[in-house]
Amino acid sequence: NASLSYLASIEAVIKGELSRVSIGPKRSFTLSSTQGKLNIDINSALDYPLAGVTLRLENPALTFPGGGSRVVTIEPRENRFTFDVDTNRKGSFLVDIVLEAGGIVIDSTSTTVNTSIINTLAVILLAAVAGLVVLSALSRRLLLRLYGDRHSHRKASG
Repeated sequence: NASLSYLASIEAVIKGELSRVSIGPKRSFTLSSTQGKLNIDINSALDYPLAGVTLRLENPALTFPGGGSRVVTIEPRENRFTFDVDTNRKGSFLVDIVLEAGGIVIDSTSTTVNTSIINTLAVILLAAVAGLVVLSALSRRLLLRLYGDRHSHRKASG
């Protein structure tokens, strides 16, 4: 029993230390198109680096060109890791973020990734403005032909 008690105390110390490492506050990301970058912040209150930690991002609708999982070293204080992300469709996606070491989950959270409709909206608005400019120019020419001819006939006959 003494050895089990000793192992339990070691486990408690390890879990206590690991509880001082956390994924940054939950926030959402908006991609300006169907690809972009996700910045994942990890905060550590430890006085030493934690090496061999796996940071994993998961969502079946998203692809991570550089890989959705990487082994990192967590330095004391703030750490930022950047992942490239691609999607084949627009929408909102929930991404699970897991930080683990040796099969022990240190922290996990989820964040929302949204694709922006601004690009699509900008194209539609630009096409509408271009259409109005063309329509305005055509109607102006038509009006000039109709009324311009009348004015030139009056001057010639008067």
